[in-house]
Amino acid sequence: MNSYENDEISNVHKGDLLEDKFYNYLLEQQDNGELIHGLYPADQCKIYKKKSYYCNERGADVTFDVVIEIYRKGAQDLAIAIVFECKNHSSNVPEDKITDFSDKLQRIFKHNAKGVVVVASGLQSGARNLVERRGIGLVKYDQNGFETILQRQSNGLITPTLIEKNIFQSLSNTKSNKFSSYYDGNFFSSIGTLLQYLCGEQADIIDTNNSASVPYIAYEEIDAKASNFLNSLSYSGGEVDLAKICNELSVSLIHTCEQNIEQADNEVLGEANFQSKEVIIYPHGNYHRERFTIAHEIGHFYLGHGEYLRSESVLESDLFVDGEEVKDDFYRRLEFQANAFASCLLLPKVPLIKNILEAKEILGLSKMSHGLVYVDDQPCNYNDYNYIINQVSGYFQVSKQAIEIRLKNLNLLTDNRKKTVFLSDYLLRS
Repeated sequence: MNSYENDEISNVHKGDLLEDKFYNYLLEQQDNGELIHGLYPADQCKIYKKKSYYCNERGADVTFDVVIEIYRKGAQDLAIAIVFECKNHSSNVPEDKITDFSDKLQRIFKHNAKGVVVVASGLQSGARNLVERRGIGLVKYDQNGFETILQRQSNGLITPTLIEKNIFQSLSNTKSNKFSSYYDGNFFSSIGTLLQYLCGEQADIIDTNNSASVPYIAYEEIDAKASNFLNSLSYSGGEVDLAKICNELSVSLIHTCEQNIEQADNEVLGEANFQSKEVIIYPHGNYHRERFTIAHEIGHFYLGHGEYLRSESVLESDLFVDGEEVKDDFYRRLEFQANAFASCLLLPKVPLIKNILEAKEILGLSKMSHGLVYVDDQPCNYNDYNYIINQVSGYFQVSKQAIEIRLKNLNLLTDNRKKTVFLSDYLLRS
C-alpha cells in the first residue's frame, strides 16, 4: 500500500470520527431546543447518521454522513434536507471533494436540499469561490472550541473576522469557537441560525456593529475578589484547597486518565461546562500546572463567565494570556480574567508577602532592600532569588513561573537581569 492510499485511509477514519462528534453535537443542540424556531421547531427535525437515499442515475443507494430532515409542523412530507459531508483531512480539504459532494447532492435531492461541508481543519485557497458557485455551506466544527451562551445574537465574543479565520485561515494564536459557519457570503455562530437561514427564515447574521462586549475588570479588582473569597472560606495560609473551593461553588471536579488532543495537536488540559457545572481535568504530568488549570476554571465560574459561555476548554497557551493581548478580543479577555483570578487565588497577596519576608529573614536579607524581591545577574543575588522562589513554590504548591508573573503584576519584583534567561523561559514545567 503506497503513502497516498495510507493518507486516504487515515482521512476516512478521521472523517468518521468527526462525523460521530458532529452528529452528537447536533443531538445535543436538538435537546437544548437550539435547532430551528418558528415554522420548524426542534422537534420537527429528524437527525440521521449514514442515511441512505436511492439514486435513479446509479440504480443504487447513496449514503450521506449526517442529514437533518426538516418538516413543517403537522406535515408528513419533507420540507427540506440539510446534508452534511464531514471531511477531516490532515491538510486543507481539496476542491475535488467539494465538487463530488455537490454533484452527488444534486443527483439525489434536486432542489429541496442544502449541502454543507463540515471540516475540522481548513480549506484550500480556491475552495471559498467554489462553494459559493456551487451553493454549498461550510462549517468548521472544533469540539474543544468555546461555545457561547447567547447563540442568537452576537455578544462580542464572536465576530465575522474570527469565523473567517476559523474556516479559511490557520488559527495559531486564537482559540476557535466550537461552531463557525459560512454560507452565501454570510457568517453564522450557531447551528440554529445557519439552519434558519438555509430554510428561508429570518436569522441573526453576525452584526459587525454590535457593541455588546465582555466588561473590563482591573487586575486589582480581580485580586480583591479572590482575597474576599478566600477570607469567606477562612483560609489561613499554605496550599489553597481547590477541591474544597469547587465544592463551595457546587462545581463537580472530575479527573480523567484519558488524554484529549485537539485538531492542531495541542494538548487539552481541562474543560468547563457551565450548564452542568463541571470541570474536567485531563492528565498533566505536572502537579503545579494542574493546580493552575483547576484555578483557571474556577476563575471562569466565580467571575460569572457562564453568562457568556456554555462551555470552553483550556490549552497550555491559554494559561499565558495577559492583559496586553485582550483589547479587541473579548474571548481572550475572559481567559485573561480567569488567569488573573487563578494567580490571585493560588498566591494571595498578604500570605505571599509574609512567606517571602520569612525566606528573606532566613537568608539574612534586609526586609525591603531593593524592593521586596530583587534579582540581577550576580550569582549571589540570583541564588538568593532562586531560594525565595523555591520556598514560595513549596509553601503554596505553585509553579515558579506563576510566582514570577504574580510578583511582577504586584510590582514586588525588581528584575535587573540583562544576560540571564528569564526564569519563566526555562522553568515552564516547574
